[in-house]
Amino acid sequence: MHPLPKFQSVSRDRLFFDQYKYCMTAMLNEASCLRRLTHEWIDEVVQMRRTYHTPLLSARNPGMPADVIDNLHKICQLLIDTVHPFKLIVEFGGIRLYTNDAVLFDQLLAVGHLGFVNYKQAVVDRARDTVILKNPQHRYRSYFSRAKLTDQQKQSIVQFLNNNRDDFRLSPCLADWVSQPFKWTEPYYFIDHNDTACLTMLSLINSRLIKKTNTILQG
Repeated sequence: MHPLPKFQSVSRDRLFFDQYKYCMTAMLNEASCLRRLTHEWIDEVVQMRRTYHTPLLSARNPGMPADVIDNLHKICQLLIDTVHPFKLIVEFGGIRLYTNDAVLFDQLLAVGHLGFVNYKQAVVDRARDTVILKNPQHRYRSYFSRAKLTDQQKQSIVQFLNNNRDDFRLSPCLADWVSQPFKWTEPYYFIDHNDTACLTMLSLINSRLIKKTNTILQG
C-alpha cells in the first residue's frame, strides 16, 4: 500500500459538496471514459474512438493503448466495489475524487496509474456563506456560475462592470476575462461589492450568471 502524503488544508465554510472531508486530484489518461462507472461504457467509448478516429491515427495520435484501457477498467471496478461513499468528478485529462475515507485514495493509487496526485482536506473554520479577508473593502462576494454567454451578453456584462468599476473588486481571472474574447464564465470568477442591486442587473443579462453570494468578514 502507498503511504498517503500530507493533506493540504483548505479553509471553507462547509465540507466539499457539503458532505466530504477529503479530495484527491490526479491526472489520468483517457479520464473521460469514466464519466459512467460501468465496464460497458468504457468499452463503448473505446469502440467509438476506434470507429470514428481511425483515419486520424498517426504517430502523434496512435489511439488508445491496451494498458490504458486495462487501467480504466481496474479503476472502474475498484470504485464499483468500494464500500466507501465517494463522489467522482471527471475533468479533461484528470479526475477529482471526494470521500470521507482516505483509505480509498490509497487503494486507488495501488490500482491505477495516476499522475500529479494532490490531496486536500476541507477545514470548516467559519460560518456558512461567509468569506474571511484581512482587510475587507466590501460587504459581499458573489461567485459566477460556469456558463457560455452570447456575444451580446458578454458585451453587456463587460460594459456594466467597466461602467461601475469603482463599485466592484473583480477577481484577477475575471479582470482578465473582461479584456479577452472568451465567452465562458467560470465558478472561480467573483466580484466583491457593497450593494446587492448589482446582482439584479447582472441577472437580467443572464439569469444563471450568479451562483452564490457570501458575506465578507474580517479575520
